[in-house]
Amino acid sequence: GPRSPAEFIGVAEETSMILRIGEWVIGEACAQLGEWHARGFTDLGISINLSPRQLRDRDLLPMIESTIRRHNLRPQCLEFELTETMLINGTDEVKVLLGRLRDAGVRLSIDDFGTGYSSLSYLREFPIDGIKIDKSFIVDIDDHPGDELIVKTMIALAMGLKLNVVAEGVETC
Repeated sequence: GPRSPAEFIGVAEETSMILRIGEWVIGEACAQLGEWHARGFTDLGISINLSPRQLRDRDLLPMIESTIRRHNLRPQCLEFELTETMLINGTDEVKVLLGRLRDAGVRLSIDDFGTGYSSLSYLREFPIDGIKIDKSFIVDIDDHPGDELIVKTMIALAMGLKLNVVAEGVETC
């Protein structure tokens, strides 16, 4: 039956199964996006989470590029989400890979922004297109006045850096 990613991602990451799972997810997401585009919804894009292990895989970029070609997609329609922790622990190889992904035309964003280590240097050190403000700042924004200030500050920061902003959880507010 259905399983939460929290139940298997850690094991998949440790055993490198995450590479096969990630390749399948990217393939399925691109296939679905290609189907939507074929039906005329060509303005739609899709976001896909990457794992730390995937960022260390030298076959990631060629696999993404071949999947994009196989499904006849524009790279700009794909956004790959990274966590703050992945960036903070990122090596020079990760920086190079992210630069190559951007050069390939895909977009990169920081997922769950505001919940990781509070180093903002990665916003200028890595080729990031956007941030996704974690829903924990959004869902109870009316009950926690500090959350509103934090969200406004994150939005102002992102706008100043010309980054896209998504506030996760607004669909339930």
